[in-house]
Amino acid sequence: MAIIFLPLISFSQFITCKVADLNTKQPLYYATICYGNPKKITFSDSLGNFFLQATILNSIDSVQLAFIGFETISVSKQQCIEGNIFYLKRKTGELQEVLIKNCILYQNKEIDYRYEKIGSYWTCSPDYRGEFIGYYPNNASETGYIKEIELFAPSFPLIRQTFSIPLRLHWYEWDSVTQMPSKELTDTSILLYAHKHGRNKIALPEKHIYFSETGIVLGLEFLFPPAMEKEYLQLDPVKARDWINKNTWSFGMAEDHAGYMTYSKSHLKSNSLIRLNLVSSNKLPLKPALNLLISVCK
Repeated sequence: MAIIFLPLISFSQFITCKVADLNTKQPLYYATICYGNPKKITFSDSLGNFFLQATILNSIDSVQLAFIGFETISVSKQQCIEGNIFYLKRKTGELQEVLIKNCILYQNKEIDYRYEKIGSYWTCSPDYRGEFIGYYPNNASETGYIKEIELFAPSFPLIRQTFSIPLRLHWYEWDSVTQMPSKELTDTSILLYAHKHGRNKIALPEKHIYFSETGIVLGLEFLFPPAMEKEYLQLDPVKARDWINKNTWSFGMAEDHAGYMTYSKSHLKSNSLIRLNLVSSNKLPLKPALNLLISVCK
């Protein structure tokens, strides 16, 4: 009697693949891996490795790989099962046009939005992805590059691995006609790591994000390290809820008294969907409580 071994994946197994830069062959950290229906999102680690649950991989046809500033590709289930290294190519599109002054002296200018009340918003869980977007008007009538972002962390569990959960920063144009975020300008993966309860000041790459006359739209996206996500996905629902309470932190959300709407972008529904986010009890919109430090030409 012949025994036939079918190429099925074990239900307890995770499939490991890798994503890297086509030109440099360097791994891409926190590349976005999208698969399944409904969509699920995971990320690559510092070595470019990402893990896919076998139970889900058995039921899909393809996996989408994306990274900011690179072209998105789609690979087959079979290619993932074979444990391939996938290479992404850098985009060659147009860069944001910014007027640069011939400047000798720069001065730092703090853009403090003086929030009256800051509440907390818990991080998304490892099996849900979302981005919270707010408009930050130019109240100081000064333009320049954002040098530093200050965010508020009302809740921060005293667990060491919590420090490894970053936020990815996104930025957009503001459409003053529709009063909505418009074109996404994000061209670099910038990660923000909070390190303590309360106010966290985080330096940004120099001369990269421009704060214009109309201000800027900024978005925060929680990212879970793949090792933490893998740990979470193997828990039953009760233990999973307890894990979230012990291992995640929250960032501050503030009421926007100027009346500007706050938006969230849900990667589960559509990578381009922008919809109205939560409102507070007195019907004022909420947005991430951020303050900015900009470098102004004097």
